[in-house]
Amino acid sequence: MIHVIDSIMGSGKTSYIIQRLNESHKENESNDFVEEYEIKRYIVATPYLDQIDAIKSKVPHGNEVKDTSQSKSDNLVKLLRDKTEVIFCTHALLNKFSQFELLKDYILIIDESPDVIEIMSDNPEIDSENTILKEDLEILKKAELTQEDANGFIEWKGEEYKGLAYKKIYPFLRNKSLISRNNSVYKLLPTELFQSAKETYICTYLFEGQNMFYYCKHFGLEF
Repeated sequence: MIHVIDSIMGSGKTSYIIQRLNESHKENESNDFVEEYEIKRYIVATPYLDQIDAIKSKVPHGNEVKDTSQSKSDNLVKLLRDKTEVIFCTHALLNKFSQFELLKDYILIIDESPDVIEIMSDNPEIDSENTILKEDLEILKKAELTQEDANGFIEWKGEEYKGLAYKKIYPFLRNKSLISRNNSVYKLLPTELFQSAKETYICTYLFEGQNMFYYCKHFGLEF
């Protein structure tokens, strides 16, 4: 279930997140005999790092995903496997996440609606950072490293990839979020993100005018 907190900017949504995290921590600490399944664990995702800093400064028991000797994605997986009580990350990192089974014990709080659809091959000359060309996907398909599901989403079907040539594309193929239409490639936020978490809270404003609203309607996500 996705719970939408739809309220104007400055009305206290961030304060609510902070209060909830701190109150849950007190509850978790107050009972020495609390069962493992009763412990409340959270992932808090924000658009920017400075927003993480602002929340984390008032939630001292929280842990921010770090860029370790491996990658931020690997660090997020480690924090989840360690059952860290509160994890802070950015929207961008969630976009690349694929080990959805690790979210089953977590409540996901997203500060501001995430970008649920993004064009990845609009103008390579202007935005090379986010460019994924249809030709790249065709090469992988011919090599039998990818396949399309019934809805047209492209997923990786080969062994784990550790090379550099397709490092940018690989995370999105792992979480099955790319779709090709005509000559363009689009990235959609994986629905498994919301289906795997215990609960999801989205703090936003004017939700019914956002892509997230139509995304939920299209994929049948209850909110």
